[in-house]
Amino acid sequence: MITLSVIKADIGGYVGHSSMHPEILAHGSEALARAVQGGLLIDGQAQACGDDLFLIMSHDRGQDDEAVHRLAWDTFSVGTEIAKRLGLYGAGQDLLTDAFSGTVRGSGPGSAEVELVERPSEPVIVFMAGTRMPGAVARNRLIAPPVAAQPATELAITPVTRPSTGSSKTLPSSRA
Repeated sequence: MITLSVIKADIGGYVGHSSMHPEILAHGSEALARAVQGGLLIDGQAQACGDDLFLIMSHDRGQDDEAVHRLAWDTFSVGTEIAKRLGLYGAGQDLLTDAFSGTVRGSGPGSAEVELVERPSEPVIVFMAGTRMPGAVARNRLIAPPVAAQPATELAITPVTRPSTGSSKTLPSSRA
């Protein structure tokens, strides 16, 4: 079984909520690389969505693993110190507790984990969002996957076999 853990936190914005400082993103990448080299993770990536740092990690330790959650907590804690040193907006705003309690659940960071039976090819899409109401994500759950899987709306999954002249679409106005 492979576990995919995605844990995210807003630990300091570079230009408000709009982006992440490169030093914080580099810190996240380095922390995950050390965890891969040390055998804790199979693979990992640090990504940013707005000012949120996302840690996307695969491992064989199961959901709610204390060592994986501690890695995330420690990465966010050091990232918060970097954000404070740089004078970034809202440094550490998603870290709601002072100490790690064995899991990130209930302490501020958002998390999603799923266990997968590994197959020869297991593509995964992680939808990242930050600064959203919980209801916005729940409402979009029914809309986002079908829309995102359509080649007309997602260029990244459209194979390019020959140059295109493009297309245009006129959408009805929502104004009354």
